[in-house]
Amino acid sequence: MTSAIDRICAAIANEGCAIEADFLPQAAVTALADEARAHDAAGEFHAAGVGRGSARVQRSDIRGDRILWLDQGSASAVQQPFWQVLDALRAALNEKLLLGLFSFEAHYALYPPGAFYRRHRDQFRGGAGPSDIRVISCAMYLNENWALANGGALRIYDGERVHDVLPADAQGNVARGDVLLEDTSDCYVHADSRLVAALGLHDMVIVETA
Repeated sequence: MTSAIDRICAAIANEGCAIEADFLPQAAVTALADEARAHDAAGEFHAAGVGRGSARVQRSDIRGDRILWLDQGSASAVQQPFWQVLDALRAALNEKLLLGLFSFEAHYALYPPGAFYRRHRDQFRGGAGPSDIRVISCAMYLNENWALANGGALRIYDGERVHDVLPADAQGNVARGDVLLEDTSDCYVHADSRLVAALGLHDMVIVETA
């Protein structure tokens, strides 16, 4: 885990964002996904809103997910590895990048088919001013047997640059852009402007450069 955290810190310092596969062991990810589904089945999730205080409203044209806020102080046994690794990441970011992070918050989010969250700037829950904007945001996919056709990309806007982040598929591949994969596993494939195809590859990084 230390090497993963080091890579994240370096990527944030150099690129402004980081993508890390297998940040948590698969067993921990599966347990979190199962817990989220159980809480949702019990009716504990609620429709996410936009705005703050009395101005908070539900806008399905802006945001269509259901969420459940998590409390580190009463975290379940399933959530403990998640909170522990986030705390280790926070400490490393403070040490290496001097960010001064002293708190964080987290929630489960479920997106029904066709749901989305339009471009926005993250703020702390209940925050309303510039000082309430989050310094670091982290999204962890809990999808199982995900396929490219399912959609679900996280789009990060960084000035004029756009980063699309996709969950790994059932073979452990992460594909960005116009990519075709066949008999390929545990690969990262990035295409900016042309179609990139990978056939019969394992544990490789492929990036279109021209």
